[in-house]
Amino acid sequence: MKSIKIKITSIFIIVIALVCTSFTFLAINISRNALMTNVETQLPEIAAASAGRVSTQLDVHWNSLETLAQNVSIINWTTSWDEASVLITNELARNGGSDLSVVDLEGNTKSTINESRNVADREYFKKAMNGENAVSDPVVSAMDGSIIMVYIVPIKENGKVVGALMEIRDGSDFSDYVSTITYGETGSAFIINETGTIIAHKDKDLVLNMENYIEASKTDSSFLDLASVLETLISGGTGYGDYSYLGVEKTCGYSKIENTNWSLALTAESSDILQAVNNMRTTIIIVSVILVILGAIIAVIFADMIAKPIVKISNHLGIIAKGDFTHAVDPKVVAMKDEIGSLGKSLDIMQSSIKSIIISIIGESDNVSDLAKMEADKMQTLEKQVRKVSISTESLSAGIEEIAASTQEMTATSEEIDAAADMIAKKASEGLITATEISARANTLKENAKISKQVANDLYRSTEISLLKAIEDAKAVNEINNLSEAILEITNQTNLLALNASIEAARAGEAGKGFAVVASEIGNLASGSKNTVNKIQDVTKVVLSSMQNLTTGAQQILDFVNTKVLKDYDTLVETGEQYNQDAITVDGIVSDLSVTSQELAASIQNMMVAINEVAMASTDGAQSATEIASRVSEITKETKDVLTGTEQTKDSATKMVEIVSTIKIK
Repeated sequence: MKSIKIKITSIFIIVIALVCTSFTFLAINISRNALMTNVETQLPEIAAASAGRVSTQLDVHWNSLETLAQNVSIINWTTSWDEASVLITNELARNGGSDLSVVDLEGNTKSTINESRNVADREYFKKAMNGENAVSDPVVSAMDGSIIMVYIVPIKENGKVVGALMEIRDGSDFSDYVSTITYGETGSAFIINETGTIIAHKDKDLVLNMENYIEASKTDSSFLDLASVLETLISGGTGYGDYSYLGVEKTCGYSKIENTNWSLALTAESSDILQAVNNMRTTIIIVSVILVILGAIIAVIFADMIAKPIVKISNHLGIIAKGDFTHAVDPKVVAMKDEIGSLGKSLDIMQSSIKSIIISIIGESDNVSDLAKMEADKMQTLEKQVRKVSISTESLSAGIEEIAASTQEMTATSEEIDAAADMIAKKASEGLITATEISARANTLKENAKISKQVANDLYRSTEISLLKAIEDAKAVNEINNLSEAILEITNQTNLLALNASIEAARAGEAGKGFAVVASEIGNLASGSKNTVNKIQDVTKVVLSSMQNLTTGAQQILDFVNTKVLKDYDTLVETGEQYNQDAITVDGIVSDLSVTSQELAASIQNMMVAINEVAMASTDGAQSATEIASRVSEITKETKDVLTGTEQTKDSATKMVEIVSTIKIK
């Protein structure tokens, strides 16, 4: 079993190792990516700068030739060759060229050193004839097999090309210059033309052999990566690429050389570029190993600090497990302020609690032993008492049997009393039915009287309202008389008016005759109206007399109904009510008699049931007494068993005291 110290140390070391490994992996990847990003930017920039310097070097040669080509002796070299040859010789001595020649329009050369030759088919001559500066690819000289390069500029007169000035220089000088372009420990530069042929390289044999890896890749697949990069390089611009060459991973940046069809590439081994990352990786690994070792040492120290108190607690628990509670928990562990200290405090409390419990158990064990002895004595006494109860129970059984015989005689007498009570209850029930019928007839009479009274009362009320309304309406006849008086008054006034009109008509004479006729007619009409009104008044008097008689008769009828008929109905209702009250009284007396009879019968029934129950109880009591006697015998046997069990409990308590006494608490 591994100790907790080893486990804690192992966990610490694993955590530190994981952290260091993760940090190393992350740092290396970040550094590698950052470096490669920087290289992807830096290599093309260096290549572009180097291509610019190559272009500047070409410009230097071209500027030197252009200056010489502007000399009048060179322009007119066909007529002043002596002067031109002197200039050419001096220039060769100054710039260290191999040969300097003038070329006519047909491509024929004239030099102070070499014989004349024709270069009309050369590409650089064609460019010069077009007014451009040109340079040839490095080529192998036919005379001595060395590598040479041709620089050429046009000779112009009044802006017109009249020839060309051509300089031949050592081609290895160009490769020597390219070899000075480096990057890191393995980085180098080379230049290729538009077909992919190497024209400048630190390995001059490649230039001498005119090595072309694009063509070589067609037969050798190991050059495919390099050929792909070279094709991209030829296509123009500045860029970056990776390739494998002879099993070595390389990285290159490239750029076009201005005013030429050449491209410059700066290449270096990937391992060289990543050397800094590799060095950093080695350093980080060493530091990580050191950190892991330091972490292991620190882990051992911390694990020891954590494990010691835990080991102490474990050892203390081992002592407690053996039943020894006399040792206290280490005070240093209890005094700790962390979780281990809490564990130590809990262990100390647990030990004290268990110790108290064991002390209580020891004390209670003694008590249990004493109680077992007392219970054994009590059980012996109980056994004697049970025997006495058994004898008494047998005597009780005999007495109960005698009570059962007496109870049967009481049952026969109760049956005769019950028959008489049933007869009384039956007669009371019949009287109750008769009283109920009388009460029902009295209620019917009372209800009929109430209905008749209500009908008469309703008829009286409706008739009274109709008659009173008729009497009130009869008063309208008086209004007719009043109207007649008013009409009679109007007739008198009309008659007086007719008389006045007649007088006025008479005064008017002939002019008032017509008006007199009208006044006479009005007077006649007023007289007729007066006679009619007098007749109406006579008829009205007769009607008034009849209405007065009718009113008097109707009032007498209403008074008779109100004072006589309605009171007779009230008397009839009261008689029915009294008759009903008498029937209710009789019904109550009969009901009380019936209830009393039923209660008597019920009491007798209850008494008979009680007597039967007593008889049954006496019989059951005799049986129960017999059973009790049997049970007592069984209890006596069980008491003996309990006594035996008590003895066993006493023995167990004694053994428990012996076991607990093995635990050390003092």
